Amino acid sequence: MSTPTNWPLPPDGIRFVVPQFLVTSMAAHPLACDLHPLSFGFYPHAAGHEAARAEHDDYLLIYVHQGRGRVLTADERIDIVAGDLLTFPKGQAHAYEASTSEPWTIYWVHFDGERAGAYLCAADGTPVARRVHVGVVPTVVSDFESLFSVRDSGYQIGAFLHAANQLKQLISSLVLSHGRPQLDPLVATAEALMRSRLNDSLDLATLAAAAGVSKFHFAKRYKQATGIAPIQRFLRLKIERACHLLDITPASIGEVAQELGFADRYYFSRLFRSLVGVSPRGYRELGRG
Repeated sequence: MSTPTNWPLPPDGIRFVVPQFLVTSMAAHPLACDLHPLSFGFYPHAAGHEAARAEHDDYLLIYVHQGRGRVLTADERIDIVAGDLLTFPKGQAHAYEASTSEPWTIYWVHFDGERAGAYLCAADGTPVARRVHVGVVPTVVSDFESLFSVRDSGYQIGAFLHAANQLKQLISSLVLSHGRPQLDPLVATAEALMRSRLNDSLDLATLAAAAGVSKFHFAKRYKQATGIAPIQRFLRLKIERACHLLDITPASIGEVAQELGFADRYYFSRLFRSLVGVSPRGYRELGRG
């Protein structure tokens, strides 16, 4: 695996490399084989910190809590500020360095696993290096500090299995939630109208008019942005609301259908079953809500 940098560690810094026997155990365990930590750390005010890896055989995540730095590519320097999240996939050469005037304070973790790349994937399914600004968030720091607690476990495999799942939660909440592209304003306008009209009906012409574009342009752009046709999305929002009403009210199936603008309760029931997998009555009887 790629080794951490040999930046001189101050008394309040952290650098922890997971022993190989634990890496081997996690890689073979069903609760950790998909993603597990290899090393992690905390570098405060890391003056002089830098790295350049021509060959990188694991995955790396860096969260910049304070200060500044830069990522170096073949032809440019990308300035990094507090609140930035950096991800570097396996197999991609990379280089970075702390600012000389305002050196960064960073939390970092090297990780690997059968599905580790999926957490860093772009829209086409390819793991990519990227910068996402998530902001200076106290919960990110607390998540890293929870991960760091494994250092006091006496190398117990159970503690490291738990750490692997803490790491999955940390990465998925940061990369998958904050790493999404900004919502297309056209989609945002349509979604707001859909949610305001769940007890009514909507057609493509009305949605397109609200977005100020033609029906053809609206339908194409909406599906490109969301992966689903706009009317299908509207129907799914209705059924989502139907589940909520079935959970919290004693209303009959027909009343729920009517509340959501379905004139035909049998069509409502068929649609509900096709999306949820059970009938409205069957859903209510499950009591899962």
